[in-house]
Amino acid sequence: MASEVGPAQSVLLVGTPSASSSDLQSQLVALQSAVTESGKVALEQLDRLTSVQLPTSSYDRVLCGMVGDGKEVFSNDVLAKLLTSLKPGGKLVLAEPVGIGGSEHSVLSKLKLSGFVDSEAKLVGSTVHAVAAKPQYEVGASARLQLSFAKKPAAQPSKQAVKVWQLSAEDFDDDLDDILGGDDGEDLLDEEDIAMATTAPKQSDCSTKKRACKGCTCGRAEAEATSDDSANAAESSAAGPMPASSCGNCYLGDAFRCSSCPYRGQPAFKPGEKITLTATQMAADK
Repeated sequence: MASEVGPAQSVLLVGTPSASSSDLQSQLVALQSAVTESGKVALEQLDRLTSVQLPTSSYDRVLCGMVGDGKEVFSNDVLAKLLTSLKPGGKLVLAEPVGIGGSEHSVLSKLKLSGFVDSEAKLVGSTVHAVAAKPQYEVGASARLQLSFAKKPAAQPSKQAVKVWQLSAEDFDDDLDDILGGDDGEDLLDEEDIAMATTAPKQSDCSTKKRACKGCTCGRAEAEATSDDSANAAESSAAGPMPASSCGNCYLGDAFRCSSCPYRGQPAFKPGEKITLTATQMAADK
């Protein structure tokens, strides 16, 4: 067991009820000799671990179940307490019986759940010997992360990547023009295609009729619509703006109209109905 420790190390030996006082004393002497005068060896009984307060991050090695018949099983609470007493990177050396503690896998799982890392286990007779380490940081330790939110410049493509996407005349095959039928593609048409093009029905034409056809497709309907809109605009411009009624009775008829009303002589109309007045009607009487 003394081979598990080194000079100047701080060691905790956990005694079990099955270990005799003489065995514990002999192991303490051997461990103290291994750690030399600059090291330290402490003894604590397993049944007192739950009631005592172990120093935090003080030991380089903790030895459990190494003295006695090795029939004791270490609970997760005990292992978690021993983990707290170890220095970061310190190691736990553990021995448990196979019949009670289970297989090597169960011991490794228990060590992992207790917070240990880099666990290794091997079967020696009817006992599982395991070695596990405390992480290189304290439980609950924190560190500041160096984050940079500066906008990084866009990565420029390499010359090789640019060259891949460049095209030159050598990349084209002269036979490609023959496949596509030359410049205009006329060679792709056969005699049947040309015959269909020459016998296609002609576009309907209503230029000889008085008005455009109902389904006119030659463009005459659009031309007539544009012409009618222009004529209406010109007539409205010649007539001038519509006069505003000052009495509100113009639509009732001449009996209700003023003597100078421009609507005199016009039949009655509905309110809001558009009435077209000529330039002569808009002029005042002389």
